[in-house]
Amino acid sequence: MKEIVVGIVPDRIIVPSPSYSVMNYLSPNLIEMLRINQGKDGWEIMPEAAAATKRQIDGLASLYEEHGVKVHRPRPWTEVEEEYLASIQSGGWPLYMRDPVPLTHQWLHLDCVFAIVRRGLAIADLTAFRNGLPDPVKDWKIIPATSEEAHSLGCNTVCLEENVVLIGAEHKRLIKELKNERAEVVSTPMDAASMWGGGIRCATHPLRREI
Repeated sequence: MKEIVVGIVPDRIIVPSPSYSVMNYLSPNLIEMLRINQGKDGWEIMPEAAAATKRQIDGLASLYEEHGVKVHRPRPWTEVEEEYLASIQSGGWPLYMRDPVPLTHQWLHLDCVFAIVRRGLAIADLTAFRNGLPDPVKDWKIIPATSEEAHSLGCNTVCLEENVVLIGAEHKRLIKELKNERAEVVSTPMDAASMWGGGIRCATHPLRREI
């Protein structure tokens, strides 16, 4: 990994209304929070969680830089952009396309349930795949993740390079399994950020890799 964009936590976090996909994907506690507080500012209703999320996302950006990755950060949305997002989906929650790999209904994206470590080795919640693993990886060795670990974004990792995995520090069992497979692990706390439904891979947009 050579160059990326890492997201930001803006000064306003507008709580969205729970969509069908969110209802299936996020934890029951977070869904209830969305129901009660939709349209409100997350900094006002959950200031400690919002501040912890900002620290963790900023820390993630710094960690990439420590590993020689060039990091860009986006600017906050303008008022016009916020109004546009609010007009297409209440609360400004981003629109998502589903992945072409058939997953069970509670999953939005493949990167929530599958992560490559190196050629021949991956982390996966196997219960998430309707038709089993895709053909290109069906014979790979799998470090199995539980659905609970996947929902807390344990599979939502990034490889800094082959066999060097950036993962949330809270996923201690998965970290142990990665080390047992002789993978190099780089960890950083992401529990607060993941509570909102996004992990390390969600916060990272790769721009340039060397293969």
